[in-house]
This record gives sequence, structure tokens and C-alpha cells, in this order.
Amino acid sequence: MNGFITRAFVAGCVGAALTVLGGCRLYDRLVDPCWPERYNSQARESVEEAFGTQVFNGHILDQTVWADFFEPATDKLTLGGQTYLTHLARVRPHPDPKVYLQTATANDVVYDPAAPEKGVNARRELNQKRVEALYKFLNYATADRPVAWQVDIHDPTEKSLSAVQMDISIRRHQLNAQGLLPPQGTGPGMAPGGPTGPSPR
Repeated sequence: MNGFITRAFVAGCVGAALTVLGGCRLYDRLVDPCWPERYNSQARESVEEAFGTQVFNGHILDQTVWADFFEPATDKLTLGGQTYLTHLARVRPHPDPKVYLQTATANDVVYDPAAPEKGVNARRELNQKRVEALYKFLNYATADRPVAWQVDIHDPTEKSLSAVQMDISIRRHQLNAQGLLPPQGTGPGMAPGGPTGPSPR
């Protein structure tokens, strides 16, 4: 009798275990066991992908040496240009060796409709001279900690915002807050802003 009970108990345990395992497999087939982590990850990746593109474009503009950093039609850096290059050379924890140079603009090379190829050649020569000037100054700024600088030429759209628009936006934001409350009553024990005496029990 004892052996029968033991065998029945073992069989019941084994049957229950198989039922649980079978139920788990069936559950995995019917539902997504990774919910909601799977969908949270996909949503996070879609947001970070678009945000990452904006960050990368902003970093390129931050690494750009604009044509205004040179004296017009020359490869001589202005004081502002030298200051900005010094800033790029001191970025922590280490400077980004990829620097971008804005191509020479109309302030540097005048367009001649009778001989446009002359303007193209003049712009190419000026860009090359400015690239060499950047290498010289950057290597000078990091002489005690050499950096493998790389200068590429590109023609980005200048990003700016009108100071008038910023002034209006800031003033509206500061004037948006209200510091007064409307009157709530004028009965006995009541002031325009609310009760003045002890609250009734």
C-alpha cells in the first residue's frame, strides 16, 4: 500500500511538472514574454536615431572654422579665429581631430561672369592656403600633446537666430507668470484674498 501511494505521488508530481512546462510553452506561443521591454527598446532606438543625427550635425558645426575667422581674401587668422582654434584644441577629455573649414565665400572671391573659372581657381587656392594655416596653428597649439589633425572643406548653411526674436521670446516668458489671485469674497471675516480669521471648526 505504501509503495502504491509513493508511486502515485511521484506520478502526480511528474504530471504536474509536465503540465506546467506545457503551459509555459503554450503561454510563450500566445503572448510576447518580452513585453513591454521589447517595444520600449524599439521606441527608444527610433527617438535616439533622430536625436543622434541632430547631435552629429551640431557637432560638425561646432568643429567648423568659418570664413569670417580669416581676414577677407587672405589666409591670415583673425584674433577671434585663433581664440576659437585654441578652444577646439582644449576640449576635454581630448580634442576632436576632425576640423571643418568653410569654403571661401563671396567676401573672399569675387564672381566674374566673363571668366568664372578664374574665381573657381582663386577659391581653390585660397582654401588650400587656409587649410595649411589651420594645420600650422593647431599643431602649434598642441605642440606638447600632438594631435593628428584632419581638416576637411565644406560649405554649411550658417545657423543663426535674430536677436530681436530672442528678446521677444525671453520677455514673453518672463511676463507670463502672474502673481495676483482673484478676489474670493467680501463677507464677515473675509478679505478680498480669502479668510483672515481662524477657520471655523
